[in-house]
Amino acid sequence: MKLPTHNELLTVAEAAAHAAGNHARANAQRRHEVFQRAQHDVKLQLDIECQAQAQATIHGHFPEHKFLGEEGGTYTDTADYLWIVDPIDGTVNFSHGLPLWCSSVAVRHRGTVVAGAVYAPILDKLYTATADGPYTLSLDGNGNALVTWTFYEWSWNHTSAHTTRYVAGGG
Repeated sequence: MKLPTHNELLTVAEAAAHAAGNHARANAQRRHEVFQRAQHDVKLQLDIECQAQAQATIHGHFPEHKFLGEEGGTYTDTADYLWIVDPIDGTVNFSHGLPLWCSSVAVRHRGTVVAGAVYAPILDKLYTATADGPYTLSLDGNGNALVTWTFYEWSWNHTSAHTTRYVAGGG
């Protein structure tokens, strides 16, 4: 079986981020439907629905890949490919009607993050990166690289759910 390229994985990450983000944006009037509330966090019904949208997109292309979403999934450290999704990254902002939220999707291959996409639907911005290519920002949300940077390292810490990007230069 031929392994997918980083760009093929990125294309699916972009599609999954768009699917989740567009579902949230289209249903923003339902942002008060709380599924679960914690002291400093809230999980909305839309979080679950948007994650399902992203997961369906990913599994439509790669049904054998594993999935870890903020709302649950089939996480395993031994998976060749593991997709990591936060369907509404910034749920508190979203629930208050603020525009600063996004849908984040990344994929690991054998423990190394190789591609990722962050889509901010209200701002209509798509940020993408691959391990062997540039970091890009599309101002129109359609994948047209209008701003490009090259980065040295991109790591994911699933324990604290933070990404770290080291950017080498602008262009």
